Amino acid sequence: MSERPRQFLLLTATVRPNTTTKLAVVSPAVRLSQYRSALAKWVETAKALRAEIIVVETSGADRATFIGELDDADRALARFVNYSPSTEVIARGIGYIEWSAIRHALDQLRLREDDTVYKVTGRLVVTNPEQVFGVLPSRTVRLRTRVDGSHSDTRVVGGTVGTWRSVLLPAADDVDYARRIEIEHTVAARVRLARTLGAVDVSSFPRRPLYAGQSGTNGSTYSPWKTFAQGVVVRPFEPLVAFAARSISR
Repeated sequence: MSERPRQFLLLTATVRPNTTTKLAVVSPAVRLSQYRSALAKWVETAKALRAEIIVVETSGADRATFIGELDDADRALARFVNYSPSTEVIARGIGYIEWSAIRHALDQLRLREDDTVYKVTGRLVVTNPEQVFGVLPSRTVRLRTRVDGSHSDTRVVGGTVGTWRSVLLPAADDVDYARRIEIEHTVAARVRLARTLGAVDVSSFPRRPLYAGQSGTNGSTYSPWKTFAQGVVVRPFEPLVAFAARSISR
């Protein structure tokens, strides 16, 4: 009997930032404290979802430093992978570093092609995980994208390992910080093309992810209630905006 597909929560982390461009939170001590606090909550989420955790860290922090505050039983739930980006990778910006780290982690851990992996920003927490995550069918990606298809929210992106390899990871090839083409743009473009060609299905989040934590890019604090309120206000108008965007493109 074949094994059922598994679900992984892959937390990307950088204790000592490889670059400070577009970063508001740069203190290693502050970042480590935030990662540890978030990880403790992600462990509880993984237990509730019967998922597993992968942490991929890109600045040389060791496993003991990163997960030292977890008890022994919880430490066993978290796989830890170090990734050392080259100078060339760092020069291409934060998104490129992050996607290269994800590729490295998937290569190291040799997950099955039908396993589901959700990339999550490791310093943030999703406070409504039961309404966000779930094992996905093959050739499926789950993410939020602007109605005009120009930009995807990469704080949480899910897909099967096969979909990561064929659609999501190649998006890093198109990143060009000098031209302000960032990973959020290239992921949106790759997914849109793959969907148009019938190579992938896009699964909407059952509910908008509600975040808690501090943004690394602008330093603002995420409020789940603020995100919820924005969703209540914006959600009724999204179909109208989407229809308008399609009309304009014709």
